Amino acid sequence: MENDHEIYASRVRTDNHIHWLAVVLVAVWAGTIYGWLVGLGAFIALLVGISLTNTLILATLGSLRATRFSRWGWVLLAVLAIVFTSAEVGNVKP
Repeated sequence: MENDHEIYASRVRTDNHIHWLAVVLVAVWAGTIYGWLVGLGAFIALLVGISLTNTLILATLGSLRATRFSRWGWVLLAVLAIVFTSAEVGNVKP
């Protein structure tokens, strides 16, 4: 039983580390496209957004699984925002 708990805890830690690496990479990516201030702003916005959303989820639902989906949802939303806003009209062919 204790071994199962250690395996689960290790998986949760790994997911958490990969998530924060993704947040940093998204901020760096935004910074390389739009400048370092935007990258810093993206990093802070992701931290605040994820923290507030997770707090609300835990206060209302109490679900750790929902917080994990929320964290990755924020990262996916940031990636999509960068992709769509960095597209240039000259590169789009009708």
